[in-house]
Amino acid sequence: MKNAEKIDKNFSVKNSLNRKGIKFYDCEKDPFSIHGVFKEGDLFVRMPREKAKTVNEGVYTLCSHTTGGRVCFRTDSAYVAVNCTIGSFICHPHMPLTGAVGFDLYADGIYRGTFIKFCLCLVVIYFL
Repeated sequence: MKNAEKIDKNFSVKNSLNRKGIKFYDCEKDPFSIHGVFKEGDLFVRMPREKAKTVNEGVYTLCSHTTGGRVCFRTDSAYVAVNCTIGSFICHPHMPLTGAVGFDLYADGIYRGTFIKFCLCLVVIYFL
């Protein structure tokens, strides 16, 4: 399979920031708190995979879909950047990509937007 960005530059994903002093933090350490998912090995999951296997195949498949997971924190920064690696994901014919992979940002209880990038992900969200 060919790399889509080699066929069409519009498919390329920006994965760097030209910002002085940008600092990334580990979401698994203070001051962050993670809710709705937890780490099992190298992956975030919604429930233990061994337990999910005992329920049924659907639960086992979906336990590694992290929709609904939240990372909470406070900042006085004028912007937030997310740097992550997204594993494989499935495009569903009945669902937009925002339902398959992405990040929603809420600040002060207000929805600020949904941001989608694939594979190596670097998202910058500016507060207005």
